[in-house]
Amino acid sequence: MRKLIVCGVGLVAALALTVPGAFGGATQTPGVTNRTISIGGLFPLTGSAAVYAPIPSGMKAYFSYINARKGPDGKRGVNGRQIVWKYYDHVFNPATAAQLALCLFRCLKPRGTLVIANLARGIREVGYAEAFMDWHTVYRDPREMFAIAARIPEAWIADRRAFSAQGGRVSFLIVKRT
Repeated sequence: MRKLIVCGVGLVAALALTVPGAFGGATQTPGVTNRTISIGGLFPLTGSAAVYAPIPSGMKAYFSYINARKGPDGKRGVNGRQIVWKYYDHVFNPATAAQLALCLFRCLKPRGTLVIANLARGIREVGYAEAFMDWHTVYRDPREMFAIAARIPEAWIADRRAFSAQGGRVSFLIVKRT
């Protein structure tokens, strides 16, 4: 459980670090203002996969820690910006996940980017999670990741790609807004 929370926090932290505007870049990055960095996610908080519910709570606690501590610059948060963490319950239902992805996409400003990560199919370690911890989840390959963005109108999409990373253990969907 702790390892899964650490992985989730590490993934979101890595995504936050890739936002150029978060560290005073020359251009304004959607989701990043002078005061905040907005990050969102979809998680199974209820239903048969509710055992994953502690993950976004752990991430919230970590972001609260980051927001409360002072960095080397003497400012709280990330260079004085507070992380705003929003997450939604997809109730372990792919149709609900697609609807919530649309909700997150609507929150983006023009040229904003929606990034969704999902455990990939064929992960060797999944046997342990399912057999010993009774943790079951939806596994998707890059092709299946596109279904999450199915409700986003084509006219709103500037670019869309899906790929695997972490040795094929994680599938990603990246959708950029026009």
